Amino acid sequence: MPQMQVMVERANYVFASDQLNHPGFPDINVHDKKLFWVKPDPAHFDEFDSKGDPRKLGAIGVDLKIASPGVEEALLNGFPAGVQTAIRAVLRRNLQRAVGQRYGVQFGWSPGYDYEVSIVECPPVQGSMGGITILIRTPYKG
Repeated sequence: MPQMQVMVERANYVFASDQLNHPGFPDINVHDKKLFWVKPDPAHFDEFDSKGDPRKLGAIGVDLKIASPGVEEALLNGFPAGVQTAIRAVLRRNLQRAVGQRYGVQFGWSPGYDYEVSIVECPPVQGSMGGITILIRTPYKG
């Protein structure tokens, strides 16, 4: 599914440690790439939107320019509710940390039989500021 590979690459850019911990957060413009850059905010990952409806990953992806409206948005919205909730929760919690304390998030995708998510969070140790890895598996549809 090439769309998932493209979205993972975009998400890795948005959630990189140096981006999340930049002193100008959330008002920075990285290398003048205005067309692609939207800073994530904890409110993006609230469980419900302003109307009280469950907040879907597709809407978040479109807001952050990780997913395009249409096919990519629908792919993210197709994740089971529990998988969406788990991803939203870990990203929201990470963004609630103070600037300088946020972990970089590395996303990965692989084809699978069912929808799966594996989340690993490594705390800071000497020589590393810690990090989060989110591996997503989705059914491969040829």
